[in-house]
Amino acid sequence: MPQAASFPKMRSAAAWILLSAALLFLSVWKGVPHRGYGDILQYFENTEAIWLKGELGYDADERAPGGRLYHRYPIGLSVLSGPFLFAGLAVERISGGAVPQRAVTAFIIPLLALAACALVVDLGRQLGVAPVPTLWSALMLAAASQVLTFSRLYYTEIAILFFVLLALAAFLRARRQDTPRTARWWFLAGTGLAGITACHYGDVALSAALGMVFAAAVLMDNRHAWTQRLKALAALGAVPLLAGLGIMAVNRAYFGSGASSGYHAYYQGPMFELAHLPSNLPLLGVWLIRNPWLLPALFAFPWLFRRERWLAAAVTAGLLLQMLLWVSFIDFDRFAYRYPMPLLALGVPALLLAAKWLHERLPRRGLAYAGLVLVGFNVLWFLRGEDIWPSFFTVPGETGVVRCHVWYMSPLPTENPAWGSPVGALQAAVLAALLAGSALSAARAFRLAGICAGSKEAEKD
Repeated sequence: MPQAASFPKMRSAAAWILLSAALLFLSVWKGVPHRGYGDILQYFENTEAIWLKGELGYDADERAPGGRLYHRYPIGLSVLSGPFLFAGLAVERISGGAVPQRAVTAFIIPLLALAACALVVDLGRQLGVAPVPTLWSALMLAAASQVLTFSRLYYTEIAILFFVLLALAAFLRARRQDTPRTARWWFLAGTGLAGITACHYGDVALSAALGMVFAAAVLMDNRHAWTQRLKALAALGAVPLLAGLGIMAVNRAYFGSGASSGYHAYYQGPMFELAHLPSNLPLLGVWLIRNPWLLPALFAFPWLFRRERWLAAAVTAGLLLQMLLWVSFIDFDRFAYRYPMPLLALGVPALLLAAKWLHERLPRRGLAYAGLVLVGFNVLWFLRGEDIWPSFFTVPGETGVVRCHVWYMSPLPTENPAWGSPVGALQAAVLAALLAGSALSAARAFRLAGICAGSKEAEKD
């Protein structure tokens, strides 16, 4: 089995696989926001109000007293976006408005998606998975999952995905180290837990489940004295505690109570009820079909339990509790593809082990064929559309015209009643160049890892 010591030789290969993912995300990124979900607009407004005015944005609503209702969305993504907002203001000024500020602000999302892929590589290293299946797993997260869809605009789910993987990777590192630096990994794991809920209140079950298992792992670790365990527990809980107090302070300031998030103005009755399970469970089944690599990952869970039982326990608890929350949500049918997307991160450790198993049995072709099937399946879903504004689409009444909404689209004529512009030669050329660069970068990564040339040097300790 390859050991962690072999991975310095794979840094170049990892850089190439991340370049491949970056070019892929860039090929579908929308850039300038145009229409879409109302909550995405309100996330932008919150970000701008927090950093430019020191307050939360609000909109007029007849359901709120006086017609004023502060946006109910958590501010985690808005806080993270501060540097991008100020960079966007500078770019907008320098470009004379050609590059809007919000386009630069939204660029945080594909960067967080790329960071999530880098964390997959780190998890593979810690689990002792060989370089080739590790790089393949990172590529599958980018190219064969819903990450491709939701990396296009200001979707907070990508930030949640990143924080889940950050928590898992930091947890593994904290468990494996026995030095004074261990506390910093517990602190980083806690930062991941806090980021999950700070970016979306609905994922609180996921954060709580992971946190409880992490805390149990700390307290039941008989390798360390109680003083060390309590220090680790304090490091783990510091950021979640501060984030929780901050969220409650914001809620109290804007909604009158620390326990109120503003959703009461939109949902007069309970938001979560078990009575919704019969209608929502089939939607969960569709989501599982949408992400077919989760099934072989599930079969790899027994190996994960044997290798890292606390990590496996955390992943299992997070998946079950958060899924139970989503299938009891009154509006799950509207967001059945989008809201569970961050849970893909919980399948990554098992995906790494499943890829390891396949690579050991079919070392030259197994991952290549599986990857082609999974990526092809994902492309079909992507073209079908998973949110209300796909990147490539047709407009009723137009024959033979394909429109697109990506950053390299041509400007919209002001008199155009539709949106998006017809795909022209320049757009097709940019798309082809980005996809070709992504494919060549991936090929280079796997060649360095030893798969394309048949070399095993990169997998030797």
